[in-house]
Amino acid sequence: MNEFTRQDRIDAVVSCREPDRVPFCINVNNYYSIEYGLSMYNVMKDARFFGPVLKRFAVDLNPDLIGMPITYPLDAFRISGYRNVKYPGPDQNHPVDTPFQFLDSSYMEEEDYEVYLKDPTAFLFRNVFARQYQAFEALGNLTVNGLCNASIYGMAAFGNPAVKEALQKMIRTGEIVAEYLGQMKEIADSLEEMGYPVFGTSGTLNSFDAFADNVRGIMDTNVDLLDMPDEVNEAMTRWEENALPGDLFAAKSSGCRYAFMPLHCGGEAFMSLDNFKAYYWPHVKRYVLEFINHGLTPMLFCEGSFTSRLDILADVPEGKVIYLFEDVDLAKAKKVLCGKACIMGGLQTQTLMFGTEEEVVEETKRALDICAPGGGFIMSNSIALDQAKRENIEIWRQTVEQFGAY
Repeated sequence: MNEFTRQDRIDAVVSCREPDRVPFCINVNNYYSIEYGLSMYNVMKDARFFGPVLKRFAVDLNPDLIGMPITYPLDAFRISGYRNVKYPGPDQNHPVDTPFQFLDSSYMEEEDYEVYLKDPTAFLFRNVFARQYQAFEALGNLTVNGLCNASIYGMAAFGNPAVKEALQKMIRTGEIVAEYLGQMKEIADSLEEMGYPVFGTSGTLNSFDAFADNVRGIMDTNVDLLDMPDEVNEAMTRWEENALPGDLFAAKSSGCRYAFMPLHCGGEAFMSLDNFKAYYWPHVKRYVLEFINHGLTPMLFCEGSFTSRLDILADVPEGKVIYLFEDVDLAKAKKVLCGKACIMGGLQTQTLMFGTEEEVVEETKRALDICAPGGGFIMSNSIALDQAKRENIEIWRQTVEQFGAY
């Protein structure tokens, strides 16, 4: 039998085949910094802190797939005055180990759908962008019509002191973000050179979640879906027409294999099955197909409970998609998705945090019994890990290696 590399194992299960054993992946976020003596403040100030930590994590725990930490450059938030997030450190008087948290904010009222649909770009620039970022408020007074005027005098707007300051801060914010992304890519490349496949170097949102997260607000968007579904659906369609080409370019430019996409609003707690099928899944599927057509493997994080959506999730090209589940009936997922898509999950993160070693072993063996036969399964935990008992992670890995062999 040929010896499987870590990448071979992942390739096999994505294609719904059996490798030599079930691949093992620890779905991690703040654990990277907290376990190894850093703080969230440290790593949000300078991504290079992650380099040695991630290499130690890889060598210590030997996963088959490593998720890059989901984090952001703190100085970019600070300079731009980004209003939709809370983050650690003295700027907002939060402890240095506090995880960042995005806020559910709305920059659009129910009666604004008509205005948005007439000219989405103008609405987003004036009503959303210039309000999301305190430092860029002056840019809300700019109009494309004025800049495209036949007279050069339209350019006088860029001489306005407030506009000049906003543009300078925008450029500085962009430089910080580009530098941070470059640092993260260097770390990911070094892990790949060590033989560890990586995901999370590219992440995107489908149009429903992007619009809900950034424009109307998650709660308001889901309420609107009950009252005015056609307007909501058209808003999503207009969003993806503009956003999808850029999302594809960003993913391809990152050099990633796996296009990570969290499904924020698709769970059973947010919308009915009928609305999921009619107004959510079509937008997700368009992204999925476009990423596949461009040589990428979509990795969809199904946030919340998704058991009732399994038949719909099966409507994808076979052997091309990974579904990371937070909450699903594993037996039903295996029955519906077997041979169609790769299942990722199996262990509740809460068990790693609060359970006993015996409970970790029992839950792991149960997941392996259900999902391992026939391949198409990556053993992972349900949501990104911030803190856990180290002994639970160790026994989890050992159990997968012992009982996950084919």
